[in-house]
Amino acid sequence: MEKRSSSDSDVYMGPYRATKLWNDVIYMFRNEMPCGKHRRYMRTHEDCFVASAAVEWVHNYMNNNPNFEKEVTKVQTVQLLQKIYKAGVFEDVRGPKHGRADFAENGRLYRFTHKSSPTKATTSTARTPLSTHKNLINCDSPTTTHDKPCKQFNEDDLRSCHLVAKILTPDEIEDVWKTFSLSRLQSTIGIENLTDIMDSHLVSGHNIMHNCIYINKSGLVTNVDIKEQLPPWAMSAMKCLARWPEKVEENLPNYAGFEKDVFGVVKDYFNSLSEPLMTYNMYEVITNVYGMYDSLTSEEKAKKALQLVCLILPPANRRKLQLLLKLMFKMCNNTEMNLDSSQSTRSLVLHTFYRCILSCNDRNEMDEVLVIQLVAFLMDHHTEIFSVPTELKIAVEERLTTLQKPKIMYSPNDPTLNYCQQVGVEQFEHIKFENSQKALVSLLEGIIIDTNMTEKEKRKRLKLFQKTYPDIYNKRFPTTESVAEVFPPKPKIKQPLLVKPFMKLRGIRM
Repeated sequence: MEKRSSSDSDVYMGPYRATKLWNDVIYMFRNEMPCGKHRRYMRTHEDCFVASAAVEWVHNYMNNNPNFEKEVTKVQTVQLLQKIYKAGVFEDVRGPKHGRADFAENGRLYRFTHKSSPTKATTSTARTPLSTHKNLINCDSPTTTHDKPCKQFNEDDLRSCHLVAKILTPDEIEDVWKTFSLSRLQSTIGIENLTDIMDSHLVSGHNIMHNCIYINKSGLVTNVDIKEQLPPWAMSAMKCLARWPEKVEENLPNYAGFEKDVFGVVKDYFNSLSEPLMTYNMYEVITNVYGMYDSLTSEEKAKKALQLVCLILPPANRRKLQLLLKLMFKMCNNTEMNLDSSQSTRSLVLHTFYRCILSCNDRNEMDEVLVIQLVAFLMDHHTEIFSVPTELKIAVEERLTTLQKPKIMYSPNDPTLNYCQQVGVEQFEHIKFENSQKALVSLLEGIIIDTNMTEKEKRKRLKLFQKTYPDIYNKRFPTTESVAEVFPPKPKIKQPLLVKPFMKLRGIRM
């Protein structure tokens, strides 16, 4: 077969051209097709590729290769990949039993098999080598080649290796959540450094992880201490307002202005909190992020930025804030509720709760107009803002999986596997007796040196030990003097000299 050079861009000429092109396509496809980690149906697969990506890659390769026609359609590319798929070059990631379906340009995942690349040329039947025939002209006698003996290795000389999976500490896991959240917030806002708007040392990775993991079906944070949750009476009042005029519970009063009294109960509870729900430390962060809303290109970016900022809140505060914003949103959209005839329900709830949601420690430095606008934005978009970003969870899970991935560790001097050696019954009983004796001696010494134990309690335990294990006790206290050393004598205190004279005066009658 003739070809100009070994370059893939050269045109092949001569016989077996189709076989050469077939082999080259398979070779380039196996070695140049990008493979990596992909996720499908809640499972992650390593070293695989998507069917649509394979069609795109092979289509570009064939169009750039002068050996093929200039206009190779994607339909022809899919047909070629179908033949390669049936030849066993690659398979479905789920296994051979899922390989009955034809190859198509879709989102299915495939991986290369370990078989050698098939060729279209058929192998001919084995022929007898010419060197075995006799009386051949110009044929050298076959020379027998002797294989070199393999070098023998001693098992003791081989370095032992084992897989070690790194166990991450809670601090390391929380640091990953914190790093990814702040990095995503920085890219969303579009600034070079977050130190201009917030102090990263005040951000708790534990709060972010808790707010992303412990979520119920309603999107509320769970696993919060009962003492930090809303009291039952406040929760009942909020449910009553959210479903007004429906009756949430039986035996509720039914008089004119009842909803106003319930609203006053909810208002008094949230206004009595020692700190706003978004905390004083978060005031500068949230106002700075929301203040950049005008510079953002769309409202969606503002939602994503506030979505990440609200993950920093303590879980108990986030839960209360989400419930309050949900109540405010329902009250504003309830046409049957009229709490104040002089203003709308929206204006009433915003001016009632904005200070208990976001406030500055120094009221003089607080921008009330900006805070009211921000609270209104949170109320209108509370569903999107308080949802957990799926991309963040996936990125953190992949990073944690990478950090915990087992690595091969060599231990040349310290083997990691220790094999047990079988011992006889007598030796086992002897070892068991020695270990139990050592444990009892250690127990006796612990009673003796315990300084927190009273003398009465110590004497009681020593007496019980003597009764149960007399041999060990007698070895430790062979004489009565040795026992007395454990209990040093107490100093005698002389009674006052004037006690007896006063005792004599008791019988004197005045």
